[in-house]
Amino acid sequence: MGADPAKCLVIEDSPAGVRAGVAAGMTTLGFTGGGHCPPDLAQRLLDIGAASTFSDMTRFPEIFARITQHQS
Repeated sequence: MGADPAKCLVIEDSPAGVRAGVAAGMTTLGFTGGGHCPPDLAQRLLDIGAASTFSDMTRFPEIFARITQHQS
């Protein structure tokens, strides 16, 4: 696709997805609001490199704004 990985944002709900996003050099957020997500998922995703986690998609604009401010 030719996109600069440093300018990409990944939202993932699995450890494998977070690992892939981080390995690609992309800012990776962990989403933990799915019914399939175990209680310890947020910490697991943070431990493997997620920049932040969230469980309520209504928080996404706030998190996105915070992350993009740090990248400017």
